[in-house]
Amino acid sequence: MIKRRHMAVLAAILAWILVMPAVGSAVIADPVADAGVKSVAPDTNYGTKPTMYVQSLTDSYAHSFLMFDLDVPSGFYVASAVLNLYVRSNTYAANVSAFYVLDNTWTEDNITWTTASALPIGSLMDTESIPATTTGEYAVFNLLENGASLADGLLSVMLQLSTDPIQTRGLVTLATRNDTNPAYRPFLEYTLEAVPVPPTLLLFGSGLLGLAILRRRNG
Repeated sequence: MIKRRHMAVLAAILAWILVMPAVGSAVIADPVADAGVKSVAPDTNYGTKPTMYVQSLTDSYAHSFLMFDLDVPSGFYVASAVLNLYVRSNTYAANVSAFYVLDNTWTEDNITWTTASALPIGSLMDTESIPATTTGEYAVFNLLENGASLADGLLSVMLQLSTDPIQTRGLVTLATRNDTNPAYRPFLEYTLEAVPVPPTLLLFGSGLLGLAILRRRNG
């Protein structure tokens, strides 16, 4: 006789298979917040603006922040994650770097250069080159380029000009989620893959299923 606890394991395996999302299918996430901050106006918030900047000029710097809310079901992981940003203009050739932000308590309507300076910044996720005079194109960042892993919940990213090597001159204007044209707004495209089920568990589950079928036939 198949014990109840064995049937529970079998039921869990079957449920996992039935509810799993389409493996490898793309998920599009819009930012729940984004804003630029400027060193020349350290206490000014730009959260409602349609543009944000990544800048390094003489005594003038600007960084951009984005936050996404990822939906990663239990038993799955993010296999790829591509951040798409619409470039409104770019004065100089620029290498723009995307970094983890380890604190998700900032909000679109309160972040400033001063408050952003207190946020803990994590590892480098990706660096992309944006040619001079680029206008009307998407800059694409692979957020898993350097071995990062993304989980369910909030993800914050900071954009700044590259520091390796140090770039001392650059000005990139990016569209925010407040852009009047929805086609220009930033978005994150990510794919989900199922965490592999241990072969022994699958074998055990298939054995239980076989026993259940045999028992039903003989009953």
